[in-house]
Amino acid sequence: MLFRDREIMSWCFFDWANSAFPTNVITFIFSAYFIQFIAENSIIGTGQWGLMQSLAALFVAFFSPIFGSIADHAGYKKRWLLFFTFVCIGSVLMLGDIHPDSSQAFQALILVFFGILGFEFGMVFYNSFLSKIAPSGMIGMISGFGWGFGYFGGLASLYLIYTLFASPNALQEGNPLDIASVMPFVAFWFLLFSLPFFLFVKESVPKIRRRILPSFLGGIRNFLSFFSTLRKHNQIVLFLIARMLYADGLITLFTFGGIFAATIFSLNIGEVILFGILINITAGIGSFAFSFLDETLGSKKVILISLGFLIALCTILFFSTSEKSFWFFGIPLGFFVGPIQASSRALLAKMAPKKMSTKFFGVFAFSGKATSFLGPALVGWATVYFGNQRAGMIVIILFLVLGYLLLSRVGKLKVFNA
Repeated sequence: MLFRDREIMSWCFFDWANSAFPTNVITFIFSAYFIQFIAENSIIGTGQWGLMQSLAALFVAFFSPIFGSIADHAGYKKRWLLFFTFVCIGSVLMLGDIHPDSSQAFQALILVFFGILGFEFGMVFYNSFLSKIAPSGMIGMISGFGWGFGYFGGLASLYLIYTLFASPNALQEGNPLDIASVMPFVAFWFLLFSLPFFLFVKESVPKIRRRILPSFLGGIRNFLSFFSTLRKHNQIVLFLIARMLYADGLITLFTFGGIFAATIFSLNIGEVILFGILINITAGIGSFAFSFLDETLGSKKVILISLGFLIALCTILFFSTSEKSFWFFGIPLGFFVGPIQASSRALLAKMAPKKMSTKFFGVFAFSGKATSFLGPALVGWATVYFGNQRAGMIVIILFLVLGYLLLSRVGKLKVFNA
């Protein structure tokens, strides 16, 4: 039934489409390219990349709940999603003009900054469709399938880049033609595979057509009144705080994953891309595997189990020194990252009333970004202060542990959309 439903499959394919951006721009290819070939040196580049991520996270944290309230008030969520999709695609397209020169570092960081905003704001509206398109009792499974599609979409795009454009020798020579080919490819991938969502996912048209300014002001009022109702959902608030902490750890892990691989364990660009491919394979498998367990074990238990394994693996990697140990313990990380993200989204989709779904997913985005500037900033600070990237790895472990401890204190949650 799942694979025969055109609307559900179109929703899942948007995850396939947009995952090309974080996989190839944030985590692996462009981040490593920036550190090794654009920044003045790897230490300064790591600090600059961390600061840019922190500023983007602050913008997303502040504006996501506001955009969610405006959308719930005025409607037309697909139009909002389309706008932010084009913001991300346009930013990635312009990254193709960046050359391996430190004088272009600021321009590169600005473009990635706007790409992140387009991606993250778009996810607020995309996630809010989950409870609308998912049949009763299948929210967790469909969320898991969406994340699985996303990881395999990232894998497919990364594999094609690895085989078609990004030969290790060309990148080691600092050849700008590689990035000039890779970034437009990522933009085209996002555009092409997002089309089914905009064509086939249905949205109820508002009965009253509101103008932009009244919609904006009404959304702001809606946003302010919404926070006064949160005290009625104290367990949801506790979950969102826990999610805020462990999401910060995940964001930092993915932000600096390629950088750690290249600098601490001395992987070249080709090996970093191969590691990214393997991580996406394990993450996709994990998302699909745990999607079947979400409705039986419950989303909270799936998150706790996955966090426990993730903490253990990160701790082992912190003490590891050999490249062999990095491959052995690093690749399984993806298997537990996927279920954490999918089950977190499913848990909120179950709890949030449908008429308030975009507001709650705006707060969900807020909880994933409100403190996420701390992770990259602390990694950047620790790297510069100690002169060693390994010092920043402990920041990731700390946020994962704190998130685990707080989530374990969350009691029984009221479910609206089981």
